[in-house]
Amino acid sequence: MFVIWNIELKHKTCRISFSDKDQSIDSCNDGKSLRNTSAGQSYLHIPNFSADEVGVYRCESVYTGGNEYYKFEVAVTAPPKVSAWLERRDNKVVAVCRAEKGYPAAKISWSPAGNGSVTLQDEPDGFVTVESWLELSGDMDPENLTCVVHHQFWAKEKTLVPKLKEGQASLDWMNENAMFYFNMIVRSFFNAVDTCCCHRNRFSIINYCSKKTFLAGHVSSETSPTKWNQMQAMQEAATSDQLT
Repeated sequence: MFVIWNIELKHKTCRISFSDKDQSIDSCNDGKSLRNTSAGQSYLHIPNFSADEVGVYRCESVYTGGNEYYKFEVAVTAPPKVSAWLERRDNKVVAVCRAEKGYPAAKISWSPAGNGSVTLQDEPDGFVTVESWLELSGDMDPENLTCVVHHQFWAKEKTLVPKLKEGQASLDWMNENAMFYFNMIVRSFFNAVDTCCCHRNRFSIINYCSKKTFLAGHVSSETSPTKWNQMQAMQEAATSDQLT
């Protein structure tokens, strides 16, 4: 009796054979082996099965009185591990969505739709990791952003909402921190003007300071740059009236 397996994989082609005359061939050299069941039927044993084993397997068995031929097309479907998060890159907020070690490769999209960048990484075990990242524009609310992952293993796609990773400052804190420094600059500006006015005209500082206090009271963390420019113009006009 003679049994031979011709194997065509993604990265190689090899052969394993065995005969009852103790003549054997193994060009695969990856742990595959021919074994027999308790009934004496031969089969191919594949240890540590992974996506690298995907391919075409042809078996031919020759024995006294005839031969048999079989062809097997081996495929793998493995769901990925999914995750999504927000991070800062070069003072910008970026949403990242990751589908790790799936097969075949997952498909990632964003809602609302955006032009996200996508990378595919072939893992050593034959599976594929897909990662997509989307840069958030200034008018985009992260709370309304979702990552949608499609894979043929699932009957329905997976939907994730990106969140900041543990240990990172919140977006609200970062925005409030930025406005804190903005307000500090506003206060420093008024203090500098006060000092200048006091040196140039000690009498006019009384009326001027009352106008300055009114304007300063309307500067808050919600003051937009446009509104601040308008207020600054009013301030400059008031200063000019007091110094002339």
